Amino acid sequence: MKYYRFSTFTTSYYFPEIDADTVFLYGLYSAYGNKLSRWYWCKFQQSRFVRSLTSVKEDRLPFPYAQIRELCGSEAILSFNMGSPGEAQKIRLLGYIPSSKQPFFAKFSQKPEAMQLSKHEVEVLSLLQDTRLVPRLYNSKIEENFVYLQTEYVQGHRPYDTRLTNQVVDFLGKLSSFHYPNDGKTDEASSLRTCLSHGDFCPWNMLVQPDGSLRMIDWEMADERIVGYDIFTWLLNVAGLVTGKIPLYHIIEKNRKHIMRYFIALQISDYTPYLRRFVVQQMEYQKQKNRQHLLARYQELYEQL
Repeated sequence: MKYYRFSTFTTSYYFPEIDADTVFLYGLYSAYGNKLSRWYWCKFQQSRFVRSLTSVKEDRLPFPYAQIRELCGSEAILSFNMGSPGEAQKIRLLGYIPSSKQPFFAKFSQKPEAMQLSKHEVEVLSLLQDTRLVPRLYNSKIEENFVYLQTEYVQGHRPYDTRLTNQVVDFLGKLSSFHYPNDGKTDEASSLRTCLSHGDFCPWNMLVQPDGSLRMIDWEMADERIVGYDIFTWLLNVAGLVTGKIPLYHIIEKNRKHIMRYFIALQISDYTPYLRRFVVQQMEYQKQKNRQHLLARYQELYEQL
């Protein structure tokens, strides 16, 4: 099979020839960047000639193609995202089984850190299998030198609005009844209640399905954390740190009703100790990363609590 390489500044994508049934395979890449890069992506999709300039035969692909194809099934039509270089690098795939007309998503990890993250994801997807909060796990294989997981392809789009809503709060309420496998239910440093946490609970990891329901993807950073970790991540890391203008305390005050809705549903009357613990954790993290501007913002919030 012949593939066509689409390159960005950080990684490469490999796409097969597509038809009406497999055009979704292009969804592995989302156009961003300057006008030139968006123009090139448009031409790459529309022009067979442009694609032909980047063609690569399958025996020349710079990754274990045969191994991945065996895991996905010999019939599968696949597209590949090589991922950003680094210790957490993994290959992401979109696939399609012609005989069953079944699309799917998959990940293949070989680096130790990436393998550990993928193991986390397999554990969480298995735990939440029947909740409709996550993509359904079709298959997984954990070996000494690789981790493979395959899930359903969730049709949907990222939220158009990054503001916290009742629907998102209710989603978090459902998630809070679960705990990370083989983990305790208290935070050792504070004795606060804990629950399963996504770890990067942000709009770019959420999909809104055609019926309006929500699914969260990319559970690699999931762990047992203090109750409220994810709601504070959504509020402070998204609304606060993306804009960089609004004081973090004002964001908390503006969303107090949503925060209270979440904690009262869990029979917690005072969320302040949970917020304070979250802020301390963020201060430690930003200090470790030497992000002085973000550290100062969290220090300011801590002084106002």
